[in-house]
Amino acid sequence: MPIPPRLPSPIGCQCGRDAPRELLAQVEPYLDELMSVYFDHVAPCYPIVEEEYIMTRIQTQGHRLPQLFSIILISHALFYWELSPNLQLHRRPDQDLAWQSAVALSAASIQRGDVATIATICIGVSGRPCQRLVNNATNMARSVALAHIIGLNHDCQGWKIRDLEKRTRVKVWWALLIQDRWFNFAQGTPPYISQDHYDVPMPTVGLLLQGGRADSHKHIRAAEIYIKLCELTEIIGGVLPIIYRLRVGAGRRSTSIDRVSRAESDLDRWIEELPVWLNMTDFSDSRPQVPGLVNLQLSYLSIRMLLRRISWQGDSLDTRQTMGEQASDQAWTLSCKAAAEDVVRFVISLTKDDLTGFWLPYNAHHFTSAATLLLRCALQQPINPKMRDQCITSALDMVNCLRKYRDEHRWDLAETCLSQSESTLNRILDLATKTVGSATATRSNSTPYARTYQRQSDLNDLIGQNPSNDNGKGAYTSEYSSFILPDQEHASSLEALFPEIFDDWYTDNFLPEPDDFNFDV
Repeated sequence: MPIPPRLPSPIGCQCGRDAPRELLAQVEPYLDELMSVYFDHVAPCYPIVEEEYIMTRIQTQGHRLPQLFSIILISHALFYWELSPNLQLHRRPDQDLAWQSAVALSAASIQRGDVATIATICIGVSGRPCQRLVNNATNMARSVALAHIIGLNHDCQGWKIRDLEKRTRVKVWWALLIQDRWFNFAQGTPPYISQDHYDVPMPTVGLLLQGGRADSHKHIRAAEIYIKLCELTEIIGGVLPIIYRLRVGAGRRSTSIDRVSRAESDLDRWIEELPVWLNMTDFSDSRPQVPGLVNLQLSYLSIRMLLRRISWQGDSLDTRQTMGEQASDQAWTLSCKAAAEDVVRFVISLTKDDLTGFWLPYNAHHFTSAATLLLRCALQQPINPKMRDQCITSALDMVNCLRKYRDEHRWDLAETCLSQSESTLNRILDLATKTVGSATATRSNSTPYARTYQRQSDLNDLIGQNPSNDNGKGAYTSEYSSFILPDQEHASSLEALFPEIFDDWYTDNFLPEPDDFNFDV
């Protein structure tokens, strides 16, 4: 097969190139193999379209699929090029050209009011690497409005339409709901879809699996994971209104407390109803290698972390009473710390195969949330040096591990946390150094936080254990003895120094800093 040339990015190009046609020409020799990778590794985690239908259209009618759909599907699949031994032998076509082509086509093609347009948007928003965040946010709002216009939010099981159309409508609706809830959760904005405005039934394994994949053990388990993600999406849908509520009165406070209690109960029930082979807190090497599993684990951990934070700082004592205990601040800090440290354990447990698998791209912000929560727990515990040190150490471990994944495996999801958390960690360590009056935090160019570990097994057992006890798995070393921060008397100054940590809710959203109004254009 010929090696397709790598074309320059069309950004700023005024030469009138037909970028979509150029992309299709590059991909044409590898299209069947590329689609096989997509439907084997990606589609089971986020099923929107049916393999048999798409492949029949491609193989018998050439590129008779809508052009925007073809370009976005190819753009998404190109990210997983390296998963195919056959494709590894060839240079990957220019993915930047692919996404630029998709964006260029979107403005003209998005006006079509049909299910295919919504499916196309969902595939595009879930694509990686995620670079056009404002464009994705705009497309999400547009697709939700379009879904309501065409009645996608209604149960179509009794309608007089083909079974293929029924299956497609159900799958596209749940794909859209997942995008709306999790995208806006990470972005820090209210979701567009209300829980009272749809009655589409939960997808089933039979609905998700059609054709030759229906007997595949891997794909059956992947379908079960996707259904659990849909159920988790329903739970987060009941939690998000608490975060974004601006009008708070006595009645609304009571409603918020009820929602938190209900969400906790729903999450407990969700755990109890998991398949016997599925364990959300299994971060060991024996974790099943099923498409979508690690993404589901991170989604679960993020909800649990969010509920702990709401209970800690939401409506203060009222919420805590409802949760069944008159807890001290330190007890709730410990609860939040434990939830965030589970995210750290999860990050440390990831393998190369996990990194190259399927992830919802904006779930990367949950790493930032975990780091932020750990640092807040640390800064609010000046009278408990042990807990403070554990929190900062855990945050450092996660940041260092994510940096390793970025540098060695080019993992795009690591970049979000690193770009948003490293500067805050630096400032905290500088403050600790100045407070103690000596170089408490020794740094080097190779290890920015002077935090070292020698084997992956050391990391897995790190948190909550005595560093001197390696359990026969190798020595773990840390160049930090203790972090010295201002005492309780000066705690208020910490909030002024680190507003990004002490904000009521996460501020690590997607949108850039607002531009000043300038009418002199």
